[in-house]
Amino acid sequence: MVIDSSAIVAILMDEAEADIFSRVLAGETTLAISAVTFHETSIVMAGKKGSPNAARFVDEFVRDLEIEIAAATIEDALAAREAYFRFGGGITERAQSRRLLFLCARQVARRPAPVQGRRLFAD
Repeated sequence: MVIDSSAIVAILMDEAEADIFSRVLAGETTLAISAVTFHETSIVMAGKKGSPNAARFVDEFVRDLEIEIAAATIEDALAAREAYFRFGGGITERAQSRRLLFLCARQVARRPAPVQGRRLFAD
């Protein structure tokens, strides 16, 4: 399963959807995020916590859940964009489902999540 940055932030910040997202992730055998998502999530967490050190929460989350860091392709970006316009409320609204859009993008593209990425941390 490919995880969106806002789902990770929701879990780390203990937002309303945190329990739901945690349960979904716990049921998956393979988890992945793109390198772009890893970067974005680190920046968002640092901003929310007011310190660059907060990016370490993302590092720990990725390490603890053994999440693969995968390269994002243009096909991934196009599928994510299509999912946003189809499921995410278009251009003018911020939809509740936005946190799961990248997950939907994989369904739209009808292909499995990438698992060939590299691990960020050595075992």
